[in-house]
Amino acid sequence: IIRSSRAEYEGQQNGPLLPPLLFAGIILEGGIISYDANVITGGAGLRYFGAGASGQYRKDRVTVYLRAISTRNGRILKNVYTSKTILSQMVDVGVFRYVNFKRLLEFETGFTYNEPSELAVTEAIEKAVHSLVLEGVLDGLWNAQDPLAPYYKESGELDSVRVTDAALEAAAAQAQVLADYQTEKRLNQQTDFLGYLDDNRRALTGLSLMPGTWTYLGDFAGRRPAVAAIAGAEFRLRPQWYLGLEGGWGSMQADNAFDASWMHMSLSTRWVMLPQRRLSTYWQWGTGASYLLNAEDRPSAWFPFVSSHIGLEYMITNQLGLSARAGPNVYLSDAVDGVSQGRYVDYVLSTQLGLHFYLR
Repeated sequence: IIRSSRAEYEGQQNGPLLPPLLFAGIILEGGIISYDANVITGGAGLRYFGAGASGQYRKDRVTVYLRAISTRNGRILKNVYTSKTILSQMVDVGVFRYVNFKRLLEFETGFTYNEPSELAVTEAIEKAVHSLVLEGVLDGLWNAQDPLAPYYKESGELDSVRVTDAALEAAAAQAQVLADYQTEKRLNQQTDFLGYLDDNRRALTGLSLMPGTWTYLGDFAGRRPAVAAIAGAEFRLRPQWYLGLEGGWGSMQADNAFDASWMHMSLSTRWVMLPQRRLSTYWQWGTGASYLLNAEDRPSAWFPFVSSHIGLEYMITNQLGLSARAGPNVYLSDAVDGVSQGRYVDYVLSTQLGLHFYLR
């Protein structure tokens, strides 16, 4: 080839000319652009009297880019990025205990698992190639082979008599691959770098039912928890903020000195820390009033209060959440229990465990 090219350039070509070399129409280039270590770390453990177990995990992430370039004009046809997590886990069990005087038993065992980085990089590259091919098909840069092409008539209509079931299944599978990729792409655009969907799992409106206990803290001793039940409705103002109205029934007890039943209503705001997550902490503040049902010997049966609760909610489904919360209801009076002593007002410690029903 080199000798023929030189002879042709110098005008000394006597034999037949070599045909031009074939060249690729597209060049694929790319590489690893980042490797992020310790993107997520965590663990849990339990130890009792020197015996216990623990586990830890760590996630790394590798990102690969790939692009297709036209050799005709140097135009970048398509550019894709893919990421793959690399998981490392460690589990250990140990015992550390004195079994006798001057006799110490110590035992440890465990294992560590590290996902091979090479396999993660290979999967990321394969995914990049797969995405690049499908992106080109969707943008019309190239076309996939049509399984139904041999069965079209000259008029452009499909010959339903000659077409086979295998060809129809292949065409349906091809369309399904493109549909699945578009769904995956849409979900990836809504996913943050930690792999969580950037979508509020909690709907605009919700109902709650929260049974629990009230523990009276006032001027009498001998306090004990009493049964309470709270029901409410709320409306989402912003992605993290809810405005709610609650009503409930409860009782306060202090041995034989004080025993009263109450009904109360309150207006509250709730701030959800991580609305996109299945598990999230929340804070709730409110104000309202309690009505004393057996208030024959009281000057007023209404006692206003302010409340503050911290809670934890786990979304079982997108419509049902399991919630637990605790916090004080502080009354603006020291005469709730009929006795006004000292500088401090009466209050109750409220704890509830219940369900949130979100309406779509």
